[in-house]
Amino acid sequence: MAEAIVLALFCFFASYGFIMLTRSLLQALWSNRALKTDGVRLVLLVKNREKDIEGIVRSFLSDDFKTRLMLNRNLKIVDLNSQDNTFVILEKMKKDFENLDIVKINDNEHEQSCPILRSSNI
Repeated sequence: MAEAIVLALFCFFASYGFIMLTRSLLQALWSNRALKTDGVRLVLLVKNREKDIEGIVRSFLSDDFKTRLMLNRNLKIVDLNSQDNTFVILEKMKKDFENLDIVKINDNEHEQSCPILRSSNI
């Protein structure tokens, strides 16, 4: 008799676990659909990064998972008045990557518009 009760409880909990697992998988699939429509906006703030900017951009835009998450698959790069060739390199890369959006602002603009950037010496 005790074995039958244990077996019944085991079957009940196994069935409950299977139902909850199926429910969780369906919720994950449903939320993934919403993620595809909402997306993520990715903005990079750069300054004086001529040595590694090309690798950074290629890394972000070549990774299929990241580009699927990004809204409209656009990568916005804000150049904070680089004194090197960062902006020139980005302009050249824009010809290869249509989903690259580049903005250049001078020191006064970013210091006035964002106190976090001013305090972090970017």
